[in-house]
Amino acid sequence: MRVQKTYIGYCIVTWFLWITTFILSIISGNAFEVHYETLYQFTITLSSVSLLISLIPVHPILFIFALISSIKNKRKGYIAFNIFSILLTTVLAATVLGFHVWLIGGV
Repeated sequence: MRVQKTYIGYCIVTWFLWITTFILSIISGNAFEVHYETLYQFTITLSSVSLLISLIPVHPILFIFALISSIKNKRKGYIAFNIFSILLTTVLAATVLGFHVWLIGGV
C-alpha cells in the first residue's frame, strides 16, 4: 500500500501546484494584457515548472503500479480513486499546457 499512498500524495501535490498556477495565471494576465508585472514573471516561472512536471511521465507510472496494487489487494475505494485521478490528471495536465501557451502568448 506504500505505492498507493505515494500516488495519492503525488496527486495532491501536483494538483495543488496546477490549480495554483491556474489561479495566478488568471490574476496576473496573459502575454498581451499583463495586470501585475511581478506576479506575471513569477507565474511564468511556476507555469514552466508545472508544464515540466506534466511532461514527465510519473503520473502514468504511479497510476499503473497503484492500480495493480489496489486490484491485487481488492481495495474498491482505491481502485475508484485511481480511475478518477488519472482522468482528472489528464484534464489538468492538458489545461496546464493551454494556460502556459496563453501566458507566453503563443507557441
